[in-house]
This record gives sequence, C-alpha cells and structure tokens, in this order.
Amino acid sequence: MPAIFAQIFFVMVQYIDAAMVGHLGANPAASIGLVSSSLWLIWGLITSVTVGFSVQVAQRIGAKQDEEARSVL
Repeated sequence: MPAIFAQIFFVMVQYIDAAMVGHLGANPAASIGLVSSSLWLIWGLITSVTVGFSVQVAQRIGAKQDEEARSVL
C-alpha cells in the first residue's frame, strides 16, 4: 500500500505543478512538460532498482536470514 500511495501522490504532484504553472503562459507550461518527462524517467529507474532490492530483502527475511538481508543493502 505505501508504494501505491507514493506513486499516486507523485503523479498528483506532477499534475498540480502543471496546473499551477499553466496559468503563467505557454513557455512555463512547456518547461514543466520537459521536466515532468525527465522526472518520470528517473523515477521509473529508481523505482525499478528499489523494487529489486525489496524483493531480495523480503525473501531473505522470510527465510529467517536476517544477516544476509542486511548484506543485500
């Protein structure tokens, strides 16, 4: 659930930023479009790495291998 909420709030912030800056004109709105696409790309890469580590840690914690779970990080 926290990951789902984080994703929803991230998207909401992007839309709110675009709506607020959209009132300033075409050039500021275009800059938000450029920055938003870059942030979505970076966010996707970071999220994929985070999910990969989370799966490995969760499997080791489930197997009662706490020391190995710590070594993953």
